[in-house]
Amino acid sequence: MGNDIVTIPDISEKIRERIQSEFVTLVPKEMWERLVKKEVEWFLSDTKNYGRGEPSPLKTMVRRELEKMFIEQIKTQLNEMQGTWGANGKMQAGVAVKKMVKEIAPELWELAVAGVVQRAIEGFKNNIVQSQF
Repeated sequence: MGNDIVTIPDISEKIRERIQSEFVTLVPKEMWERLVKKEVEWFLSDTKNYGRGEPSPLKTMVRRELEKMFIEQIKTQLNEMQGTWGANGKMQAGVAVKKMVKEIAPELWELAVAGVVQRAIEGFKNNIVQSQF
């Protein structure tokens, strides 16, 4: 033994470990399986609370983590789209915004011009039809 000193916390830990290991052996295997199954089902199942449906703890955890992940992704994307103020005092588009606009420019142009062109054609057609009578 020598100079080894056993402290109260050491003794308490050994007693706790012994009781815990004995307790596990006292509970029949089938009972442990039922207890574990019940807890897993509770963890995975939605619950009713005064007539209101509450998401399962698992769904709540997943949603919380997804929310964190999406918020970070959105912040990152918004930061990448940050513009700058030019020397003339006007906002200059950032690199990401310029890239996005270049990618969707054909669709934007079509949306902006198609209605104007269509109205001009309709007006021209109406003028021709009306002038025939």
